Amino acid sequence: MRKYNLLSLDTGKDMVTDALRKADALSASANFDLLTIEGKIKQIDTYKAEGRNLLEIPQISSNPTVATLRAEKMRLEQEQNIQSERYYERPPTMVALANKIIITETDLNKAIESAIADQRALLTEAIQRARTYEEEYSRHEKASLDLRDRSIEYNSIQQQRDAARNSYNDILKRLNDLKTRKNFEKVPVHLLDRAVINPKQNAPNKDDIARTG
Repeated sequence: MRKYNLLSLDTGKDMVTDALRKADALSASANFDLLTIEGKIKQIDTYKAEGRNLLEIPQISSNPTVATLRAEKMRLEQEQNIQSERYYERPPTMVALANKIIITETDLNKAIESAIADQRALLTEAIQRARTYEEEYSRHEKASLDLRDRSIEYNSIQQQRDAARNSYNDILKRLNDLKTRKNFEKVPVHLLDRAVINPKQNAPNKDDIARTG
């Protein structure tokens, strides 16, 4: 009880139970997030291994830098198509445009790798967060079990206390009864004069009865 600085055992049980419930919810949420990110990383690795377009993955295509460079590359390629229809040879304008596309594509690939690195960093954070909440849950679970043991001990002591109190009250009642009996025995009792039977029998006076009647 001192450990939790509680006012009562019931208060301690409520606080520990509430903390355990919150820790369980946080741990479940963290594990769900971890599974989600692990699924995205697995998808990224599969796309890379199969040479598929990583921009089809929302977590990569939605990256601000990737989205900007992708839009710029698409704009340059569109302009290149328009210029190619106008010029059959390769004027300086077309050469400069092709160089811009190469540079933009290089930057885009770097941005994609950076976005993948961000996802892997999120995975590391999710693993650490899940581990932290699992440890917190284990700590609160241990506290709950410890408090349960304390509760059993406390109830046992309380029963012993109640039994001792009842025994004390019984003994006190007996002592009071004995004390009352002893005090009563100490009270002086004197016999009154013995009753004497009148040897003369008095007959009823009819005249008195008639007058009073």
